[in-house]
Parts: sequence; structure tokens; C-alpha cells
Amino acid sequence: MAGVKIAEAKIYRYTLPFGEPVKFADKICHERNGLLLRLISTSGKSSLGEIAPLPGFSRESLEQAQNELLMAVLALNGTYIPDTLEGIKNNTDSFNELSPSVQFGIDSALLGLISTERDKSLLEILGVRTTGRVKINALITESFVSNEDELERLQKYTSVKIKVGRHSIQEDAKLINTIRQQLSPETTVRFDANRAWSYDDACSFAKLIDTNGVEYIEEPCESIEESLQFAKDSNVPLALDETLYTEQFNSVIDSNKVVAVIIKPTLYGRILKIFDLVNLLKEHNTHAVISSSFESSVGLYYLATIASAVDADYPCGLDTLVMFKGPELSSCITIDNNYATIDKLPPSDETINMQLLREVI
Repeated sequence: MAGVKIAEAKIYRYTLPFGEPVKFADKICHERNGLLLRLISTSGKSSLGEIAPLPGFSRESLEQAQNELLMAVLALNGTYIPDTLEGIKNNTDSFNELSPSVQFGIDSALLGLISTERDKSLLEILGVRTTGRVKINALITESFVSNEDELERLQKYTSVKIKVGRHSIQEDAKLINTIRQQLSPETTVRFDANRAWSYDDACSFAKLIDTNGVEYIEEPCESIEESLQFAKDSNVPLALDETLYTEQFNSVIDSNKVVAVIIKPTLYGRILKIFDLVNLLKEHNTHAVISSSFESSVGLYYLATIASAVDADYPCGLDTLVMFKGPELSSCITIDNNYATIDKLPPSDETINMQLLREVI
């Protein structure tokens, strides 16, 4: 029977500095901390998966994720893994109770090990025929308006994402109008408010900007009911983000005002379960937007793989490496000129910068 036997499983920790402070919910972060699961097969092949709970959004802390991963490593060491998707799914049910970020990291490492063992791309393992090159939207920060290099970079993108809701409605609208004047008229815009506004605030915002070319706004209001009403009254399309992880999702997805759902695998969990969700969204003619939770290049590789398998031509939210400074953990993904391009094989010992890691076990 074809498959892979895990000879060794190890855990490493990393700390990567941001170029400027990043706000996650009500927390200001100057660095990103996470874990890597490293698997080595009996033939000497290796793979890496990333576990990086998102502060303010993940239900688990990094310490809780590490404790879960320590227990998972005990189960993985010496384990035989079938090299089919169905085999992985059937033989790893015990991981379904783990926190989402741990599920995602373990699945990434397991699928990666099969890929490196068979010398086949992960897309081939997933049964998808695509190039491994996926469109992304640019992430615009406040420093954009005074940075000529940033402006030149963004001219190459067909879609951009702007965070709103952190200042007054008037300040947000002024910043957006300034940014859009410097972009190509063909560049579409996505907004992310993280439920910062009331219904009245959202309506005021919509009146202060040009809504032409706005693809969607992610959950502008404090409640999903207000967001749906806003979308109806303003004709600004709505994208779901936080609601995906609530019991309200199944009833809300039926709304014709919802044009996209933001899927963050670090918050959602198992990779094969993500494809089940994507199939559900297709039934509702709703786009699936695979998005980063500010993972390192290791996690971003798997996000780009998923996004490429879902729809390589619909821009996804993977432009977060621009927020980091210093060397990257892995060279297996390139972000440039409107696209993310992944190597044939996933992150492994051959492409990882071990100097940036601290061994846990």
C-alpha cells in the first residue's frame, strides 16, 4: 500500500518583526509569533506546516496551540500516512477536535510531506490543473500616501484592499479618495471595516466616497443584520468575514447582497473542509476569497495553493508579506506584480531559513 511513514516530527518557534505596528482587533503588534511543524519521512524527505493563531481573532492562544501540537507530535511520530486525500481524511479524524490553527498547520505538513515524497506539486496531489500562479489584491496601509515606491508597486495591481473603521468616517473617506486618485481608474477596491461602524456610520461613509469600482466591503456594521440592511440600502456589495465562524452563517449566505466570503484557513481549520465550503459557496454564486492571517511565507505557500485550486483568476488576500521586515522564513513563494507564484514543492528543509527558528522539541 502506497503511503508515507513519519520518522520524526519536530516543533519550532519563530518571531518575525513587522515593518510598522499592525493592529489586530484591539491589540497593537510589533512582531508576529508562530510555530512550525517539521515532518521527516523514513526516506529523508521533509515538510513544514505553520501554526500561527491570529491575536484578537483566533479562539486559541499561541501557548494553547503549542500544547495541542505537542500532543499531536506524539501521535504523529512513527505514524504511517496514506498518500491520498481520502486516506489522510480518514486517518486523521482525531485532529478534528484541535484548534483551527493547529488543524491547518498539521494538514499543511502532512500534505506537504506527500508532495515532497512523491516529487509532485501539491496542486497535482489535490487533483487540480493550474499553474500555481494566483492573482492577489494589494494591501494598502496608511503609509501609502507618502511612499512613492509603494505607489509604483500598487500601479501593477488590478484590485486593492483598504482597511477602514480605525479613524473617523470623514478621515477614512478623505484617505480613500486620496488613494483612489493615484490608482488606475480600472483598479477595483475592497474595504474591510471589521464591524467598526453602526448602520448610520456605514451609510455616511458610502455617501462620502465614489462607490463605482467598489467590489465589496467586509462586514461594515456591528451586527450582520445591520450590514445586510446597509448593503441593501447603499447598493454596496457585502463580503462576509467574521460571520463565517458563527451560527448565523448558513442563514445569511442565502442573501443576494453577499458576493464574497473571506476564508482565513488559520481561523477555519482543516484544508479539505475548506474545499467543502468552497463548493457550498459556488452553489450560491458567491466568491471564495482565500486570505492571510499574517502568516509567514511558509503558511502563505499553502494559502496560495488553496487559492490557486479554488480560482486562480479571482484576486485573493495574500499581500501580507509586505508588512514584514527582514529575511523570510522560506523562499518557496514569490509575491510580485499582482500575483503570488509558488514553487512546485512545498516548504521543506531545502527552502527554510533555520537560523530564524528556535526548536521547541
